[in-house]
Amino acid sequence: MLKKQYEKLNSPIAKLALEVFADEVEVRLLEHTDTLNTTLQAAKELRRYQKVKQNKREELMALRMELGKVEGEIDEVSRRSEKGSRESKVCFIPPTIQNNYSLY
Repeated sequence: MLKKQYEKLNSPIAKLALEVFADEVEVRLLEHTDTLNTTLQAAKELRRYQKVKQNKREELMALRMELGKVEGEIDEVSRRSEKGSRESKVCFIPPTIQNNYSLY
């Protein structure tokens, strides 16, 4: 399109101005193309990192659930152990004490 306009111009100054304008448009177009490419790459990388982040978050949640189960099992074992030790203290009378009671 600019070539048609260029051919219609009679003045060398006007032709020079059109050449300068065409160069400026080309430079700006290249800059915008580079910016667009960079933006698209950044968006693609952002989506990839968001997926990684989501996977890590799900992995963390699974580990926390597993930790909760393990903590529950530890508590249950502790409760059973305490119950067993309390029962053994109540039921167990050392033989020396039993012998002393039989003397009275």
